[in-house]
Amino acid sequence: MVQTIQITFNDTELSVDYEYDPGEPMVMYYPDGTGHPGSAPSVEIHDIFAGETGIYNVFDDRLITDLEERILETYE
Repeated sequence: MVQTIQITFNDTELSVDYEYDPGEPMVMYYPDGTGHPGSAPSVEIHDIFAGETGIYNVFDDRLITDLEERILETYE
């Protein structure tokens, strides 16, 4: 489900459309002896707006990752 957050990033007010995945806990052993290593929570950004202007295309991978980490921090 796509959600929207208002966040200040590099001194700029942004509106970010994203999906949050809470991850899965680790399971040491299922009854059949297998297990599951689990997965960490994650965020996938769909769009970024400054005001009504879409600016996703001006963000490089490093900035997207930084912004995803900032959004994840709001869930901690």
